[in-house]
Amino acid sequence: IVFTRDGSRAYVSGETAGTVTVVDANANKVLKTIKMPEGSKPMGVVVSPDQKRLYVANGRGKTVAVVDVATDSIVGSVEVGVPAISLMFVLAPVSVSPSITACSSCSLPETINWLRSCGANARMLSSVISPV
Repeated sequence: IVFTRDGSRAYVSGETAGTVTVVDANANKVLKTIKMPEGSKPMGVVVSPDQKRLYVANGRGKTVAVVDVATDSIVGSVEVGVPAISLMFVLAPVSVSPSITACSSCSLPETINWLRSCGANARMLSSVISPV
């Protein structure tokens, strides 16, 4: 589960159902259920720092879905090649290993591609670091 910064919406992943449920947190009411692509097992969810995108780690589906928060619809997908379980954002350089430091201003696809180019293994690619 993740909340928007203002706390008005919650996004709840449903691994078994293959969905993400959008909840009006103030009214405690379901607004929408977003069906993830076939084979997805949504697990981790994170809202982008600018609050415009929701990223959904689709577990054994080995993808990360990109959802437009304004329309609550899927606008893209990133193939990560490994089970994607959790997601976070990098807002400052973070050391992934002694020889790999993540880009602080890259988008999710750019970060994943950059980590791959640095030789990141499956364990490293299954999470992207986030702010606290």
